[in-house]
Amino acid sequence: MNTFDIIIIGSGAGGGTIARELASTGAKILIAERGDFIPQEDHNWNPASVWKDLRYRTTETWLDEAGRSFRPYTHYCVGGNTKFWGTVMYRLRPSDFKEVQHAEGISPAWPIDYDTLAPYYDRAEAMYEVHGEAGLDPTEGPRKPYPFPPVPHSKVVGSIVEQLKAQGLHPSPLPLGLRENCVFCNTCNSFPCKIHAKSDADVCAVRPATASGNVTLWVNATARKLVTDVTGIKQVDGQVSFVRPMFQGKLTADVVMQGDAPHFATFQIGAYRVDQVAKGTSPAPTRALAVELDASAIRQKPEPPFQQAKQAVDLSQAERIVSVGRGIKEQANIAIAQQLADALGAEIAASRPICDAGWLPMERQVGSSGQTVAPKLYVALGISGAIQHLVGMKGSNTVVAINKDADAPIFEIADYGIVGDLFEIVPAIIQAVKG
Repeated sequence: MNTFDIIIIGSGAGGGTIARELASTGAKILIAERGDFIPQEDHNWNPASVWKDLRYRTTETWLDEAGRSFRPYTHYCVGGNTKFWGTVMYRLRPSDFKEVQHAEGISPAWPIDYDTLAPYYDRAEAMYEVHGEAGLDPTEGPRKPYPFPPVPHSKVVGSIVEQLKAQGLHPSPLPLGLRENCVFCNTCNSFPCKIHAKSDADVCAVRPATASGNVTLWVNATARKLVTDVTGIKQVDGQVSFVRPMFQGKLTADVVMQGDAPHFATFQIGAYRVDQVAKGTSPAPTRALAVELDASAIRQKPEPPFQQAKQAVDLSQAERIVSVGRGIKEQANIAIAQQLADALGAEIAASRPICDAGWLPMERQVGSSGQTVAPKLYVALGISGAIQHLVGMKGSNTVVAINKDADAPIFEIADYGIVGDLFEIVPAIIQAVKG
């Protein structure tokens, strides 16, 4: 039987890079890749094969939020989508980590800054053999020199660069991940490299990792018996289908387990209400198993239990929540919702647009990309009920929705709904609660 210390699902930019970094630890590592190696063939550089025939793109279909099928731009292969990228490897700028004002709202500041990531950028650029020249771009952060010199400009581009400099501008070479055998062909971006001269995760990460001896790669391997982050279960053609969010809740996928049991699934907190649990007609079979562990065989030592920052809010433990959406109109009006929360002894929360705008901290966000909650009472003020928000609160015992739009989706799951102006209704509720 094969045993591994670490299992990495996927061999793209994330999986491949992690595998190479961990290879030096000596841990037994498995990379499970759904696809196979992209063959080195003439089709690699043939536009008709790549774009017309879609030779390397997956043939499966996904569903969008309206239930319409589409063929995604993704590739199942060793190296993943990196086999088809154009190798430009920019760093984020220091200003990108700060709060940014956009036309439609505020992009909140990151919990980390550029200096935190700078050492890891250095290591990644070395791994992916990035060519560039530091010091020319006035927006870049402090950094070490690139591991390789920039790719020379063509005669035409070089002339344009000089003209831009004459105007007081600061053109700089693109940071490119290219290997020494690159022939500077015209089929790079969106094409797999026939001669492995492009710095993709296959060539720069997976192959060096598997050469170490303690890293195993399984190709054409699908993880069929594990589904995570489940928010619901339904029957599809007589089979159990698990519903889970994808891409930060923008899409939902219906996942049907394949192969023989056992199958494993993990559920979001609050995906089901405790009062709706029903026992089966017969208990599940159990089998006692005596387990003996040799202490000398345990190589991993646990770290101290994770402690959340004191200012963090665990909404999953709240019994009552008052949540606000776009209908609150402006940040100053959140005070009204806070007054209702105080009267009810509730926590204040919000949908994603409110937190993205910086009106409430991100730790107050409820939804697929925020916290999942299951309070006894959930009061939704001016929340329309987008699917991304509903998956985060649908386990609530009692939902009260206040919205001036009678067709808002939130009313489909609400136990009590009030159609009207929340600025008139909420003060009346506060007065009634206070007696």
